[in-house]
Amino acid sequence: MKTRLTLRPGQDGTKQELERYGGALVCIRFRYDVKSGKRLKTVELIVEETDWTPPPPRYASEDIVPLRIS
Repeated sequence: MKTRLTLRPGQDGTKQELERYGGALVCIRFRYDVKSGKRLKTVELIVEETDWTPPPPRYASEDIVPLRIS
C-alpha cells in the first residue's frame, strides 16, 4: 500500500473529520491498494495524553565515548 497524501487538521478536505474528532485529530492519510484497486482514508487520533520526562542522555555532547570496531 502506498500513502500518497497526508492532510493536517485545517487543510482542505479535513472539515468533516475535524468536526467529528475535534482536537484529537492528528492527520488524515489516503492510502492506495494496487492489488484491490481501493483507496483507503485513515485518521490518526490522540487517545491518551500523559506527562513524560525524557531520560537523561547517556553521554554529554563533549564526552569521548568508547567505540569498538570489529
